[in-house]
Amino acid sequence: MKKRRIGPVRMAIRVVLTVVSLYVALQVFRAYNNVYSTEVVIAATMNEGFRAQGVACFPSVNIEGSGNIGYLVQNGERVSSGAQVGEIYADPAQAYCREELNDLENKISLLERSQNVNGTDLSVLTSQMQAALYDLLDAMDTGRYQQMKEGEQSYLLAANRMQVSTGQSVDFSAAMSALQSRREEVLAQLGSPDGVYAPAGGYFISGESARYLNCDEDTLQQASPGQLQQMLQDGVETTGSYVGKIITNYHWNYYGVCTLEQADKLEQLSKVTICFPGKAEDPLPAQLVSVDRNEENDIAKFCLKCEYIGADVLCLGQQEIEIELNSHSGLRVPAAAMHIVDDAKGVYVKYGNLAKFRKIEPVYQNEEYILVPDKSKMNAEQAAATQSEVKLYDEVIVQGKGLFNNKLLSS
Repeated sequence: MKKRRIGPVRMAIRVVLTVVSLYVALQVFRAYNNVYSTEVVIAATMNEGFRAQGVACFPSVNIEGSGNIGYLVQNGERVSSGAQVGEIYADPAQAYCREELNDLENKISLLERSQNVNGTDLSVLTSQMQAALYDLLDAMDTGRYQQMKEGEQSYLLAANRMQVSTGQSVDFSAAMSALQSRREEVLAQLGSPDGVYAPAGGYFISGESARYLNCDEDTLQQASPGQLQQMLQDGVETTGSYVGKIITNYHWNYYGVCTLEQADKLEQLSKVTICFPGKAEDPLPAQLVSVDRNEENDIAKFCLKCEYIGADVLCLGQQEIEIELNSHSGLRVPAAAMHIVDDAKGVYVKYGNLAKFRKIEPVYQNEEYILVPDKSKMNAEQAAATQSEVKLYDEVIVQGKGLFNNKLLSS
């Protein structure tokens, strides 16, 4: 069989295509083997602190009682001695009556307030509706369900007032009359359940939310660092069949254990900021009361005093705490981007198509980030005293192979 000869033109085309394919393959290979990821430098504040285990101890009185309990006050609400805080239902139907009655009274109150417009400008009402809606969406997004209910009420109030102001609804008399009639019917069905009363004045916390300790505060005060550590390992909480608790004072203490190094930092400050991750996230001011050291076992016991009371705080018992000691401000760069060149700490910054080495002087750092001085916030003398060269909005190279000063990042 006669072989077909390839002409010179076809041969030239094949050679060109082969060269182009090899070039593309080479560029793809270089691209995959020279991946440079960057992160923009921003101004930030980082908190220095540590986490520790301990227990929140409140001066409290237990509310005795059992059965099918319905609560008439909210967690964290202040009550006087002898005030009714709940009721005991003999029939489960009474609980449903109380729930419906609360709903009816909220609706009646909402309609009564809705008619109180007092010449409020429409732009103000519109702003109130928008603010209430944003608060509602934010509470929904963060899972704060109690705030969702409050946000819903605020939005409905603003929307109703808008209807009154624009003439869409003259008043809500007919709706209120129907609700009030239904309220009287439900009150008759509820009857007179036995009441539960506060044994002392203070802040209420329901039995289903309260945490009970198997030791008193004197025991916590007298415990050595090792004893408190063992108590925490064994668990200081117990179950209780109570209606709830009355916290009798807004002053409460937190007893915890930490390392000696952490205790050294703690003792340098008389006041700190604390929070309880997953329980009471909002920062709370606290005062250092005492530190008791155990040098042999490298542990210390500390006591913090706090004067803040809220529904989330009253639900605390044995709980991990986060203690903020100091805060530092500056420019934030990723810790993974740091290199040491000629005994100088620094990072590589993407400058056009080049990698430029920039020195840094860490102000504070943790496992993820480093704070360096922000020269734009300094006077001339301060700026001259620091050798840090990173600027706001620099693109710091976090990942890349074979970096060196003035390296061409791509061709």
